[in-house]
Amino acid sequence: MVLISLKLSIISIGLNNNKNMNIKIYLKFWKSLLKREKLITSHKKSIFNIDFSDIKNKYELIIFDYDDTISDFHGKLDPKVSDLLMHLHQMGYKIGVVSNCSKKRFSTLKKYLEKMNIYLAPSGNKPSPKGFFEILSHFEISPNKTVSIGDRIGTECFAAKLAGIEKVYLVERYSKVFGGKKPNIFHQAINGLEKKIYFNT
Repeated sequence: MVLISLKLSIISIGLNNNKNMNIKIYLKFWKSLLKREKLITSHKKSIFNIDFSDIKNKYELIIFDYDDTISDFHGKLDPKVSDLLMHLHQMGYKIGVVSNCSKKRFSTLKKYLEKMNIYLAPSGNKPSPKGFFEILSHFEISPNKTVSIGDRIGTECFAAKLAGIEKVYLVERYSKVFGGKKPNIFHQAINGLEKKIYFNT
């Protein structure tokens, strides 16, 4: 209990200094979490551990979170990730990415991803589902034919559920599995506590 109280104190400080969080919606996540509601459908080590061919007959669109899901924190796409995304496109999937990065970085990312036929939407004020709705609208694909993949239950996974997406994958942080730049201590503490309570470990 002391450890959890300490983590909650750290999280409180972090949230008060995080302009990209919608606190009101995030508190709804915690209510869902404490009610033991099902927020994800599968937990995988990384995006490379998902059998995309197995779900192709039911789903048409994949929405990825960017930072620490398909790259390290604030990093660039590794060639093996780019290859996977291109392979998914060749399989017939439409691909969207949500990111709450700065306007300057968003512009750079958008130009890069567009070359790969990937639609990038801003997801500021996480866990608002606005970015997910934008991608669904862009491709004109319904939530029940969409898959969401992210590294945090309380942000992109919860936002996906709010957008009506039922197939939600949680993956471990990219930087934890493959190395690279990690998020700050606040992000790591929140991420860890969310999973600890959700999986009741």
